[in-house]
Amino acid sequence: MSRLFFAICLLNLCACSKPQEQETRSVTRKPAQLEVKWEQAYEVSDPTPRKTTISPEIEAKLLKLGPFRSQSTISMRSDGDKISFRVIYLDEIKQDQAKVVVPFIKETLAPAKFEVIFHGEEITEKIKTTATGLKPH
Repeated sequence: MSRLFFAICLLNLCACSKPQEQETRSVTRKPAQLEVKWEQAYEVSDPTPRKTTISPEIEAKLLKLGPFRSQSTISMRSDGDKISFRVIYLDEIKQDQAKVVVPFIKETLAPAKFEVIFHGEEITEKIKTTATGLKPH
């Protein structure tokens, strides 16, 4: 009888055990990026195929800073049609490199007005806690 009582007590203790928690951490790092925007005149009535890409000369110079992705937008306005370009560098370029980068961009895009934006590094940490060993009632 005492063995049976001992076995029942042991089973109850095991059933009431505290659930185990497991913590998972993930850290995501998005590097600092350089973005350059500028616009130039665009002739809609030009019979040649519409140029919506960066000129090969400017592209070759911009590639000296590293690989990039680009996009263009055409705007038709009363003061003249414009094409806007936006370049985002894929390799990390930080703001402390501005003393070199900005004069280079100015020389490359002259006489166009341009905008240089340095996006800082972003670090995201996610923590997920899961409990195991819970028994439904």
